[in-house]
Amino acid sequence: MRLPKLGLFARLFFLFGVTTILLGFCMAAAKAVFTEEKIKSLMQERHDGLLKMLVKIENKAGDADALEKVASEIKGDILLELDGKRQTTDPDFPTITELLPRAEPIGELKFVKYRGGYYLLHQSPRGWVAVMSTPINFAIYPWWAVYWPWLAMLVIIGTSYFMLRRLLAPVFDAVQSVKAISQGDFGHKIHRHPKNELSELTLGINKMADELKSIFDAKNELLLAISHELRTPLARMQISLAMLDTSGAKEDMERDLKQMDTLIGQLLEGERLEAGHKSLHLKTLYLPSLISELLSEVELTGRISLLNKVPEIG
Repeated sequence: MRLPKLGLFARLFFLFGVTTILLGFCMAAAKAVFTEEKIKSLMQERHDGLLKMLVKIENKAGDADALEKVASEIKGDILLELDGKRQTTDPDFPTITELLPRAEPIGELKFVKYRGGYYLLHQSPRGWVAVMSTPINFAIYPWWAVYWPWLAMLVIIGTSYFMLRRLLAPVFDAVQSVKAISQGDFGHKIHRHPKNELSELTLGINKMADELKSIFDAKNELLLAISHELRTPLARMQISLAMLDTSGAKEDMERDLKQMDTLIGQLLEGERLEAGHKSLHLKTLYLPSLISELLSEVELTGRISLLNKVPEIG
């Protein structure tokens, strides 16, 4: 069944409406199968067969196992009041004196509705035989007439369930995607996008994942850049500190600088591990220019002298 191109609310309303109507129809059909008038009519048509069934039950009087077996076959309960003795497969089975005042004759049988149940009775020279109408219904109705409304209801409920699950599948995808994104998997994407309002949700989650990934990548790059830049003034401070005379203050400063260098190293290493291994970018430098740049940055040009000239290359 293909739903028309409607909004999500309209689709759900349509699905629940059709399901309710079909279930109501099946319940009405199931109830119509078991109307009292139909039961009486079919009992009259099959009077002889039902009479033989009750006589067969009477012949098994005194054999509890045999009665239980017959009750299982006819899917109901049995009562025997023969020769002044009562035997039944159900302790709550009404007595014959309770059933007879309301009973209607159907040939040699008697039929009665009592406390919501249907009973069929037969009198023999030895006494009475009675069974509930449930086995009578199963005996006189074709199996499909009894079961089809209930089977149809199960089919309708199952079909509605799968259609509803299909309609709401994007919601389940969205839940799984949000869980993955919350755990840092920004590459997780929703690939099924419905043609209704839920597409805004699924497309929005994909867009949110891309934006979060961009933000976190920019944060990591900024953090790495700042950490690298901190190394330069830290190196100048260490060089300047090395030129000072030994003292307690110098030792404290060296310890602080070492701790700062360790923290920066841990920060850089953590970001590298999180971002994964990346290839190094190699660059050719001119050594004399590099040395001159370092000496000028630490402003030690007048205090440091080179013992040998750096040879020119090339």
